[in-house]
Amino acid sequence: MTFGLRALGLLLPLVTLAANELAAGSLQEAASEQRAAQELERVRSDPLALRVFLKRMPKGADLHNHLDGAVYAETFIRVGGEDGLCVDPVAKGFTKSLNYRMA
Repeated sequence: MTFGLRALGLLLPLVTLAANELAAGSLQEAASEQRAAQELERVRSDPLALRVFLKRMPKGADLHNHLDGAVYAETFIRVGGEDGLCVDPVAKGFTKSLNYRMA
């Protein structure tokens, strides 16, 4: 038996195990999502229960994000300065610096 076939023989059970773990995780996620949807429907018309339900929801992720709102203003200013731009408060944007020289 060549090295390649032996390696394949060792890897195939690992790949199968990993695939099974991923499938099990997907099923658990789907079940959790369905339970959450059912609970939401149950408490939707009860403001106090709805508040408790929403307070228990995981936090910490952006559900919707726009890049221009996700970047700190200081980053825009630093990058603009690196490009030889200045902040123009009247135009509310960047303008080319008169003193900027290409490096």
